[in-house]
Amino acid sequence: MEFDLVLVSLPAFSQHCPSLGLSALASYLTEKHYDIICYDFGVSFYKNWLKKFKIRNALVKQLGLSLYPLWGASNWLNFPEILNLTGQYILESLCPVCSKLYHPIFVEFLTQSSYTQKILDSYVDALVKLDSNVYAFSLLLGNAPASLYVLKKIKEKKPDVTIIVGGPEASLHYRAMFYSQLDAIDFTVYHSEGEIPLDRLLAHLQGKISKESVPGILFKNKEGIHKTKHPPFLDLNKLPIPNYELVEIGSKLDNLKSLDILISKGCPYHCTFCNEPLIWGTYRPKNAQKIFEELYYYVTNYGITHFELGDNTFSASPSFLFALERLLKNGIKIKWNGNARVNELNKQKLIQFHNLGLSHCYFGIESGSPKILELMGKRFNLTQASKVLQFCYQQQINLSLYFIVGFPGETQNDFQQTIDFIAAHNKYINDIVVSVFTLMPNTAMFNSKLLNPIQLGPNILNAFTYQTTDGITHKERKKRFLILQQLKNQL
Repeated sequence: MEFDLVLVSLPAFSQHCPSLGLSALASYLTEKHYDIICYDFGVSFYKNWLKKFKIRNALVKQLGLSLYPLWGASNWLNFPEILNLTGQYILESLCPVCSKLYHPIFVEFLTQSSYTQKILDSYVDALVKLDSNVYAFSLLLGNAPASLYVLKKIKEKKPDVTIIVGGPEASLHYRAMFYSQLDAIDFTVYHSEGEIPLDRLLAHLQGKISKESVPGILFKNKEGIHKTKHPPFLDLNKLPIPNYELVEIGSKLDNLKSLDILISKGCPYHCTFCNEPLIWGTYRPKNAQKIFEELYYYVTNYGITHFELGDNTFSASPSFLFALERLLKNGIKIKWNGNARVNELNKQKLIQFHNLGLSHCYFGIESGSPKILELMGKRFNLTQASKVLQFCYQQQINLSLYFIVGFPGETQNDFQQTIDFIAAHNKYINDIVVSVFTLMPNTAMFNSKLLNPIQLGPNILNAFTYQTTDGITHKERKKRFLILQQLKNQL
């Protein structure tokens, strides 16, 4: 069968569930009457191949590190014929502390690069056999190097194919310009939602419209890189339900224990370190009817009763509670997890959500210092946070908390307040997720007087590290990171 498009997601991204973004794209384009085939190689890689890498570094066990994202990160130092020094700069910009801390682990992966190449070559062999002249790759920080290797090999074996890239890594806020100038890539979808650009791009490739009229893309011409107009954001309530059966994962969907869903896109908040509002536009929640239809569809068609919400905050949705109540009235009980904001919840809401299936909640507390929370633009106070954590504990809702160390302006006293907050709430917390402050271009912190951005590599990489004006060094950030990691292991 001839396919209009092959959609591809490579490891390291998906682990247990196929890519929601890929299934949503395939469902949209299928509804537009295109013949689509999807491959998400991440699930089978995570299940079957990752364990064959031998990593002996003591940090893995000491810090409880997951090898999956570390393998993906190590590939930024792999494939020198493609990345040269580029990967080193991008890896450092991802986290200037952890990129050095984990470097010995990356080296262990690189000593086994022949095995990585063998796996990726098997993906190339599977993809080139397909009867299609168009391939589109979803790029994220964790899978971009592997994707560049695979798409380059496909182009070498089938020179006349059209190669498209999209996804978060290919957005204008990351590295759209970098990918668009690579020889093997014909089109870069810079828009955060690929549905409309891919629909119109396929129409162009079928000779129906000019490529200049396709919104949301970059492509090479005689003058350099041409950027088309920005497309509108999608109306989430008019989209088809993502059909996971359209995605090939190397195993049957009926083996899945949970599915990923979204009840909104974007974020109603503007934390000073975060670029989510820039990427996704204004906060767009689905209505209650749409949420109910999706959940009902997955329960009745797949028998799935556990869901992972990928939203920035489920508690901001004005409709989610109504959808859950309607589901229960139809005799359907589910379990679900998701991110929330402590300032949006109280005891009554938590009781309602728990009765309707909430089993695990993730909160971005980020710091135990009121001063740092204000600098972050978090818009809640620690008294609120303390009460919500206690309410969750009372309702037997498991808790994971996110913390950032080394934020610009964080003194030793501010850091000690974070330690004290964790210690005071220790019995409520199941896990903490610790990260070191990373500088995102175009965020409020990027232009703050609290730091000086330091460019890594050429402008086209859009990669930066930083020095803070408070005198705190990356060495001190590393120390604080390891202290919180030790606290994490004691929970």
